[in-house]
Amino acid sequence: MPVTIASPIRLVIVADVRLYREGLAALLPRGRLVIVGSAGSRATAATVVQATTPDIVLIDVASPEAFDLMRQLRVDPPPVRVVAFGVGDDLSTIVECAEAGAVGYVPTIAGIEEFVATIEDAVAGELRCPPKVAGELFRRVGDRSTAYTSAVTAESDLALTVRQRQVHAMLRQQLSNKEIASVLNISEATVKNHVHKILEKLHVSSRAKAATCLPRPNRRAARHDRGADVGDQPQAAPLAVG
Repeated sequence: MPVTIASPIRLVIVADVRLYREGLAALLPRGRLVIVGSAGSRATAATVVQATTPDIVLIDVASPEAFDLMRQLRVDPPPVRVVAFGVGDDLSTIVECAEAGAVGYVPTIAGIEEFVATIEDAVAGELRCPPKVAGELFRRVGDRSTAYTSAVTAESDLALTVRQRQVHAMLRQQLSNKEIASVLNISEATVKNHVHKILEKLHVSSRAKAATCLPRPNRRAARHDRGADVGDQPQAAPLAVG
């Protein structure tokens, strides 16, 4: 059953200091918030979460393995939201919490009202944070997106295209450029260009060495086999790569 702000929010508190666990449990308002468990270590926390299936796990970032626990709870069933507390005002720690899987954080200067509001925001799928933090989070997401796009582009550039794989298969059969051009119904100059690209991508210096290499899979080419490369003449029947 989906959790709403009107229904009780089930909480587990994780902190290695017993006083913090008991003190926080005593301060949080009863009724809308229900403490269903607490733990003083990562191992105990995982067991408690499995047994109580809370809506929110509150984790003291000063506890040993706090960030490892956040990452663990992000992937282990049952799905659970994490709110980090005791977070300093440095951006690096806040971003580290987000990267570890926390959906909210409570700074060290926050009072109990802000603490409760952060928990309720987390349940509602909202994040309470100043504009500076939001800007840094967006920048990190943008950087990761750029890095991913670059990696995909690099992989695509290194992998052989469909046509290059056809030419490579014929190199392995020791066909000449003229013979390859005849089979694929393309010009000999185009074959020479493909062979040059194949040598570059396989990091070899001769067609004999290229013939002994197995090209890496090109997932994009496998999904989008559209026939000849730009500049090729009409293609003959597809050649089975042996």
